[in-house]
Amino acid sequence: MCIGDRESDMLEMMVKARDLGYPADYLVRSQHNRVLPSGGKLWDKVMAQPPVGRIRFMLPAGRGRKSRTVEQDIRIERVQLSDKAKGAIEVSCLVASEVNAPAGVKPVVWRLLSNRVASTLEQASELIDWYRSRWEIELFFLILKEGCRVERLQLSDKDIDPAQ
Repeated sequence: MCIGDRESDMLEMMVKARDLGYPADYLVRSQHNRVLPSGGKLWDKVMAQPPVGRIRFMLPAGRGRKSRTVEQDIRIERVQLSDKAKGAIEVSCLVASEVNAPAGVKPVVWRLLSNRVASTLEQASELIDWYRSRWEIELFFLILKEGCRVERLQLSDKDIDPAQ
């Protein structure tokens, strides 16, 4: 499974995965509200669907943020995206939007794309759990970069006398 944030929302990657026969599943946080071959926009189409259910989880504390319980309505739609050639890519688009967010707090909304078929709350919850696992990885890298200052420890080039 390849899990990526918004920087990974690249059509070329999805086309390559399709062309390779999907050697690995992918889950990407969508950055682009794509125009659908059938007309309309991707996120609007998904948000027009009734929720398949609601999930609840603890959002961990972050920079300037206390941990809190989050409830999200889950909407899913299997859609065709143009591959910008003469074909299409079929993906599951999942929108998890927070309900009842505390006053003054930006609601947690995720728009995820996956080649995995997801049509039930259970399947969607699994994808969301995979995406949420990124937080652990992000925390690890934050500790390496800021706590351990690992970037300062990187090796550098040094001229070496071949005669030595």
